[in-house]
Amino acid sequence: MAFAVTENGSGSWAEYAIADADTCVPLLPKISDVDGASMIVNPFTALAIRDIVKQSPSNAFVYNAAASQLGKFLASVTTQANLVGIAVVRRDDQIEDLKARGVKHVLNQKDADFREQLKRVVTKEDPKMFFDAVGGQSSVEIFEGMPFHSRWLNYGLMSDDTPDLKDPSHLIFQRKTIEGFWLKDWLDKTPLWKKMLIINEAQSRFASGEWKTDIAAIIPMNEVLKRLPKELAKADGKIFIQP
Repeated sequence: MAFAVTENGSGSWAEYAIADADTCVPLLPKISDVDGASMIVNPFTALAIRDIVKQSPSNAFVYNAAASQLGKFLASVTTQANLVGIAVVRRDDQIEDLKARGVKHVLNQKDADFREQLKRVVTKEDPKMFFDAVGGQSSVEIFEGMPFHSRWLNYGLMSDDTPDLKDPSHLIFQRKTIEGFWLKDWLDKTPLWKKMLIINEAQSRFASGEWKTDIAAIIPMNEVLKRLPKELAKADGKIFIQP
Protein backbone atom coordinates (compact mmCIF):
# COMPACT_ATOMS: atom_id res chain seq x y z
CA MET A 1 0.00 0.00 0.00
CA ALA A 2 1.31 3.44 -0.94
CA PHE A 3 -0.18 6.37 0.94
CA ALA A 4 0.07 10.05 1.74
CA VAL A 5 -0.68 11.26 5.24
CA THR A 6 -3.31 13.87 5.96
CA GLU A 7 -2.26 17.51 5.67
CA ASN A 8 -1.99 17.94 9.44
CA GLY A 9 -0.86 14.38 10.09
CA SER A 10 2.30 13.10 11.73
CA GLY A 11 4.14 12.27 8.53
CA SER A 12 4.90 9.01 6.78
CA TRP A 13 8.07 8.42 8.81
CA ALA A 14 6.06 8.00 11.99
CA GLU A 15 5.61 4.56 13.52
CA TYR A 16 1.87 5.02 12.97
CA ALA A 17 0.21 7.44 10.58
CA ILE A 18 -3.36 8.40 9.73
CA ALA A 19 -4.25 8.65 6.04
CA ASP A 20 -7.50 9.36 4.24
CA ALA A 21 -8.76 6.38 2.27
CA ASP A 22 -8.64 8.36 -0.97
CA THR A 23 -4.89 8.98 -0.49
CA CYS A 24 -4.13 5.26 -0.27
CA VAL A 25 -3.06 3.31 -3.35
CA PRO A 26 -3.35 -0.50 -3.22
CA LEU A 27 -0.31 -1.80 -5.09
CA LEU A 28 -0.21 -4.54 -7.70
CA PRO A 29 1.78 -7.66 -6.70
CA LYS A 30 4.43 -6.87 -9.35
CA ILE A 31 5.27 -3.48 -7.82
CA SER A 32 8.54 -3.52 -5.88
CA ASP A 33 8.90 -1.88 -2.49
CA VAL A 34 11.03 0.97 -3.87
CA ASP A 35 8.59 1.67 -6.70
CA GLY A 36 5.70 1.50 -4.25
CA ALA A 37 7.41 3.95 -1.92
CA SER A 38 7.83 6.36 -4.86
CA MET A 39 4.44 5.74 -6.42
CA ILE A 40 2.50 8.90 -5.65
CA VAL A 41 4.40 12.16 -6.08
CA ASN A 42 6.66 11.86 -9.13
CA PRO A 43 4.61 9.44 -11.26
CA PHE A 44 1.31 11.20 -10.62
CA THR A 45 2.87 14.62 -11.21
CA ALA A 46 4.26 13.49 -14.56
CA LEU A 47 0.84 12.26 -15.65
CA ALA A 48 -0.81 15.44 -14.37
CA ILE A 49 1.61 17.64 -16.33
CA ARG A 50 0.94 15.63 -19.47
CA ASP A 51 -2.80 16.19 -19.13
CA ILE A 52 -2.35 19.90 -18.41
CA VAL A 53 -0.20 20.36 -21.52
CA LYS A 54 -2.74 18.47 -23.65
CA GLN A 55 -5.32 21.08 -22.65
CA SER A 56 -3.05 24.05 -23.39
CA PRO A 57 -2.99 26.06 -26.67
CA SER A 58 0.34 24.46 -27.70
CA ASN A 59 1.63 20.90 -27.74
CA ALA A 60 5.08 22.15 -26.68
CA PHE A 61 6.23 22.92 -23.14
CA VAL A 62 9.42 23.73 -21.24
CA TYR A 63 10.55 22.00 -18.04
CA ASN A 64 13.68 22.26 -15.93
CA ALA A 65 15.40 19.72 -13.66
CA ALA A 66 14.67 17.48 -16.63
CA ALA A 67 17.19 14.77 -15.67
CA SER A 68 15.41 14.17 -12.36
CA GLN A 69 13.29 11.11 -11.68
CA LEU A 70 10.15 13.08 -12.49
CA GLY A 71 11.76 14.46 -15.64
CA LYS A 72 12.50 10.96 -16.90
CA PHE A 73 8.92 9.85 -16.29
CA LEU A 74 7.70 13.00 -18.02
CA ALA A 75 9.89 12.34 -21.04
CA SER A 76 8.23 9.02 -21.83
CA VAL A 77 4.59 9.97 -21.23
CA THR A 78 4.73 13.24 -23.16
CA THR A 79 6.63 11.76 -26.09
CA GLN A 80 4.04 9.00 -26.37
CA ALA A 81 1.30 11.66 -26.34
CA ASN A 82 3.02 13.49 -29.25
CA LEU A 83 3.88 16.46 -27.06
CA VAL A 84 7.09 18.38 -27.64
CA GLY A 85 9.24 18.60 -24.54
CA ILE A 86 11.91 21.28 -24.24
CA ALA A 87 14.06 19.92 -21.44
CA VAL A 88 16.47 22.09 -19.47
CA VAL A 89 19.37 20.45 -17.64
CA ARG A 90 22.60 21.65 -16.00
CA ARG A 91 25.11 19.03 -17.17
CA ASP A 92 26.10 17.87 -20.65
CA ASP A 93 26.20 14.23 -19.54
CA GLN A 94 22.43 14.36 -18.96
CA ILE A 95 21.56 15.28 -22.53
CA GLU A 96 21.92 11.98 -24.40
CA ASP A 97 19.82 9.98 -21.92
CA LEU A 98 16.87 12.35 -22.34
CA LYS A 99 17.19 12.34 -26.12
CA ALA A 100 17.18 8.54 -26.02
CA ARG A 101 13.88 8.79 -24.13
CA GLY A 102 12.40 10.76 -27.03
CA VAL A 103 12.83 14.34 -25.83
CA LYS A 104 13.13 16.53 -28.92
CA HIS A 105 15.07 19.44 -27.41
CA VAL A 106 17.51 19.27 -24.49
CA LEU A 107 19.32 22.47 -23.46
CA ASN A 108 22.07 22.97 -20.91
CA GLN A 109 21.28 26.11 -18.94
CA LYS A 110 24.95 26.55 -18.06
CA ASP A 111 25.95 26.99 -21.71
CA ALA A 112 27.15 30.52 -22.47
CA ASP A 113 24.64 30.79 -25.32
CA PHE A 114 21.70 29.25 -23.46
CA ARG A 115 19.46 32.27 -23.99
CA GLU A 116 20.07 32.13 -27.75
CA GLN A 117 19.41 28.38 -27.84
CA LEU A 118 16.18 28.84 -25.91
CA LYS A 119 15.08 31.68 -28.18
CA ARG A 120 15.57 29.55 -31.29
CA VAL A 121 13.62 26.61 -29.88
CA VAL A 122 10.83 28.82 -28.51
CA THR A 123 10.47 30.54 -31.88
CA LYS A 124 10.19 27.15 -33.58
CA GLU A 125 7.92 25.30 -31.15
CA ASP A 126 5.92 28.15 -29.47
CA PRO A 127 5.57 26.52 -26.02
CA LYS A 128 2.93 28.05 -23.76
CA MET A 129 3.81 26.34 -20.48
CA PHE A 130 6.91 26.27 -18.30
CA PHE A 131 6.94 23.68 -15.49
CA ASP A 132 9.44 24.75 -12.88
CA ALA A 133 10.93 22.45 -10.24
CA VAL A 134 13.72 24.86 -9.28
CA GLY A 135 12.11 28.13 -8.24
CA GLY A 136 15.25 30.29 -8.39
CA GLN A 137 16.74 32.98 -10.59
CA SER A 138 17.49 30.42 -13.30
CA SER A 139 13.72 29.95 -13.59
CA VAL A 140 13.29 33.67 -14.23
CA GLU A 141 15.76 33.37 -17.11
CA ILE A 142 13.59 30.71 -18.72
CA PHE A 143 10.36 32.59 -18.05
CA GLU A 144 11.74 35.72 -19.70
CA GLY A 145 12.49 33.65 -22.79
CA MET A 146 8.96 32.26 -23.06
CA PRO A 147 6.52 33.63 -25.67
CA PHE A 148 3.50 35.87 -25.13
CA HIS A 149 0.55 34.35 -23.20
CA SER A 150 2.71 31.65 -21.58
CA ARG A 151 2.26 30.27 -18.05
CA TRP A 152 4.97 29.61 -15.47
CA LEU A 153 3.83 26.80 -13.14
CA ASN A 154 6.15 26.37 -10.18
CA TYR A 155 5.92 23.04 -8.34
CA GLY A 156 9.30 22.81 -6.61
CA LEU A 157 11.89 24.79 -4.65
CA MET A 158 15.19 23.12 -5.43
CA SER A 159 17.08 26.41 -5.53
CA ASP A 160 18.35 28.33 -2.51
CA ASP A 161 18.10 31.71 -4.23
CA THR A 162 14.94 33.79 -4.53
CA PRO A 163 13.64 34.54 -8.04
CA ASP A 164 13.77 38.23 -8.90
CA LEU A 165 11.60 39.25 -11.84
CA LYS A 166 12.83 42.76 -12.55
CA ASP A 167 10.75 43.40 -15.65
CA PRO A 168 6.97 43.33 -14.98
CA SER A 169 6.25 43.99 -18.66
CA HIS A 170 6.26 40.22 -19.10
CA LEU A 171 3.13 40.13 -16.95
CA ILE A 172 1.52 43.29 -18.29
CA PHE A 173 2.21 43.58 -22.00
CA GLN A 174 3.17 40.00 -22.81
CA ARG A 175 0.28 38.71 -20.70
CA LYS A 176 2.27 35.96 -19.05
CA THR A 177 1.18 34.44 -15.75
CA ILE A 178 2.94 32.86 -12.78
CA GLU A 179 1.15 30.14 -10.81
CA GLY A 180 1.85 27.49 -8.23
CA PHE A 181 1.14 23.81 -8.80
CA TRP A 182 0.64 21.40 -5.91
CA LEU A 183 -0.24 17.81 -6.76
CA LYS A 184 -2.61 17.52 -3.78
CA ASP A 185 -4.76 20.38 -5.05
CA TRP A 186 -4.80 18.93 -8.55
CA LEU A 187 -5.87 15.52 -7.26
CA ASP A 188 -8.55 17.09 -5.05
CA LYS A 189 -10.09 18.71 -8.14
CA THR A 190 -9.76 15.60 -10.30
CA PRO A 191 -12.83 13.33 -10.63
CA LEU A 192 -12.52 9.92 -9.00
CA TRP A 193 -12.73 8.08 -12.32
CA LYS A 194 -9.77 10.04 -13.66
CA LYS A 195 -7.72 9.47 -10.51
CA MET A 196 -8.32 5.75 -10.90
CA LEU A 197 -7.04 5.92 -14.49
CA ILE A 198 -3.91 7.73 -13.32
CA ILE A 199 -3.28 5.19 -10.54
CA ASN A 200 -3.71 2.29 -12.95
CA GLU A 201 -1.51 3.87 -15.62
CA ALA A 202 1.33 4.63 -13.21
CA GLN A 203 1.33 1.10 -11.80
CA SER A 204 1.11 -0.45 -15.25
CA ARG A 205 4.18 1.48 -16.37
CA PHE A 206 6.15 0.24 -13.36
CA ALA A 207 4.84 -3.33 -13.64
CA SER A 208 5.81 -3.52 -17.33
CA GLY A 209 9.32 -2.27 -16.62
CA GLU A 210 8.88 0.89 -18.68
CA TRP A 211 9.32 2.98 -15.54
CA LYS A 212 11.77 2.21 -12.77
CA THR A 213 12.93 4.11 -9.72
CA ASP A 214 16.55 5.23 -9.83
CA ILE A 215 18.18 4.09 -6.59
CA ALA A 216 21.24 5.83 -5.15
CA ALA A 217 21.25 3.78 -1.94
CA ILE A 218 19.15 1.64 0.37
CA ILE A 219 20.30 2.27 3.94
CA PRO A 220 19.42 0.02 6.89
CA MET A 221 17.84 1.96 9.74
CA ASN A 222 20.78 1.34 12.07
CA GLU A 223 23.22 2.89 9.56
CA VAL A 224 21.27 6.07 8.74
CA LEU A 225 23.30 8.50 10.86
CA LYS A 226 26.56 7.13 9.53
CA ARG A 227 25.75 6.85 5.83
CA LEU A 228 23.00 9.34 5.03
CA PRO A 229 25.15 12.52 4.68
CA LYS A 230 27.45 10.83 2.16
CA GLU A 231 24.58 9.34 0.16
CA LEU A 232 22.73 12.68 0.04
CA ALA A 233 25.75 14.20 -1.70
CA LYS A 234 25.21 11.96 -4.72
CA ALA A 235 23.82 13.73 -7.78
CA ASP A 236 21.33 11.12 -8.98
CA GLY A 237 18.95 8.56 -7.57
CA LYS A 238 16.63 8.15 -4.60
CA ILE A 239 17.74 7.15 -1.11
CA PHE A 240 15.60 4.64 0.77
CA ILE A 241 15.73 3.74 4.45
CA GLN A 242 15.06 0.09 5.18
CA PRO A 243 13.52 -0.80 8.57
